[in-house]
Amino acid sequence: MDKRRYFTKKILNTLLTIILVAGFNFMLFRVLRAIRRVCSCQRGHFTAAALAQQKKVFHLDRPLWEQFGYYWVDTVEGSLW
Repeated sequence: MDKRRYFTKKILNTLLTIILVAGFNFMLFRVLRAIRRVCSCQRGHFTAAALAQQKKVFHLDRPLWEQFGYYWVDTVEGSLW
């Protein structure tokens, strides 16, 4: 019984770590995007239509909780582009 409890604890800790790291990674790129917008680094590189298309492709036109769901689906599918 002691080994079962040990392995269960390890598996739960592993899952928690994966969720926390993925959440941190998700939020990190959102913060970088906001900083980039404040610095106006993207001005002049894309047309408004191209930016709108990219937002749609990467689900950036959705609420944050939906974006996080799409992030998990894409990560599990291996769609990391």
